[in-house]
Amino acid sequence: EGRARASLPGPYLGFTGARADGRPPFVTRIEDLSRCAWQMFLRRRLRLEPVRDPLAALPQLEARLRGSAAHAALERVVREAGAPHRVALDAAIAAGPVRVAWPDAGRITAIAFEESARVAAEAGVRNAGLVRVLARWTETALGVVRDTDWREGPVEVAGAELEWHAEVEDAHGRTRRIGFRVDRADRIGA
Repeated sequence: EGRARASLPGPYLGFTGARADGRPPFVTRIEDLSRCAWQMFLRRRLRLEPVRDPLAALPQLEARLRGSAAHAALERVVREAGAPHRVALDAAIAAGPVRVAWPDAGRITAIAFEESARVAAEAGVRNAGLVRVLARWTETALGVVRDTDWREGPVEVAGAELEWHAEVEDAHGRTRRIGFRVDRADRIGA
């Protein structure tokens, strides 16, 4: 029994036990584990970040921060329209889609600023000028989404940030459940 336990992944391979909530691991965690288990353990599990040299470069808006702000703002557009969010995919589909109209320009500006400020604060960005730049960038990104997805009018949205899983077979023939999150699910036609 000891040898069997010793052959399982441990903390030095980025595995520190099952999730407390019993949900399957997300596919992004497994991808991180395959790239470098130790970095995955330090960054994802312990939430450590490299120390930045304040004299090395001017402040900048990293792609991850911009993406997080745009995702949060788009999720809010969908959520404010009454579509399900942060629920299981099958529950959102069973509830039926919500017809989401694109908000007016003033509301988009407000959403972009509020969500950018929130995301920036969570990331430790306190510079008001950078927050304004992030908000402007987010507003521009939302314009692209509007022109792409909402160009023909309201969209039938099943929900945003919906969780689901896939069943995959590992190298030993065992079925494993891998979790993932759907940014937004739309109903198109039937």
